Amino acid sequence: MKLPKRQTGIALVQIILITSIMSVLALYLTTTAREQITISQWYSDKTQAYVKAKSAESLITFALLTEPLTNVIEQPSAESYYVADKWNLYSKTFNLTPFVRIKIQDQGGLLHANYPNPEFVTKFFAAQGLTEGQSRQLLDTLLDWQDIDTIARPTSIESEEYKNGPAAFVSEIALINEQYEHLMPMIKDNFTVHRSNNFNPLTASVELLSALSTSSVAKEVERLRNERLLTPRLFEQVTGIKEDDRMYFFPSKFFSISIISEVNESVVKKDIMLQIEPTAENIHPLDVKYRKS
Repeated sequence: MKLPKRQTGIALVQIILITSIMSVLALYLTTTAREQITISQWYSDKTQAYVKAKSAESLITFALLTEPLTNVIEQPSAESYYVADKWNLYSKTFNLTPFVRIKIQDQGGLLHANYPNPEFVTKFFAAQGLTEGQSRQLLDTLLDWQDIDTIARPTSIESEEYKNGPAAFVSEIALINEQYEHLMPMIKDNFTVHRSNNFNPLTASVELLSALSTSSVAKEVERLRNERLLTPRLFEQVTGIKEDDRMYFFPSKFFSISIISEVNESVVKKDIMLQIEPTAENIHPLDVKYRKS
């Protein structure tokens, strides 16, 4: 028995409608499944990146506590722990593994924001394009920012708003004089509040070495460091800079570590400041000043 044409048409429309709904539902389920797989993969990659970053932190910390720190500028010994044939302490990025990039900066190679050496600081500011008067003014203002008296230095103006105490962060320098705010990226890379008083020029940046000597001398030091040929004696011969009560050609006890771990598109970043005391007695050999992720 044949159905009327009208009923046949309605049945066809119903079949098409049901098929369309099922297709949309199948597409939705497929898309949802793909999204769930993508999210699961992202979580897996993120977890792996975090684990690799944590592992790298442990390896670097162990190496800092156990390795002769002269290996960061000279060729490591044959018995050296494998990290030592890759690392440096002057903030040049190196690959610890195919997934992890690291920068380590000896804080002794930076200028001290709280106990600045006037000669070094003014030379550094002058190298950034400031006049002698501007360099002195910025230094005097930095010192007045920190001291507890109300007596202004020759080129500075004391203010009740000044902190009158040591800076907790290098970024505080931006607060003392807004007209020099454009220098902050370079200041953040070359100043620290974490180190002893002695300065270690062997781990200073090329910019800072250029300010203390010349651009050509700084590039020669950079070449020697990159080729693992630099020694304290050779540094003295190349630069004419000698050890004294302000400078000590050996890494300090403070190190900043920057870790970037990447697995596919997942990235984990860690910034750590360590103080190490490998041979200390009655105190912990490792003090984590801060850890940011």
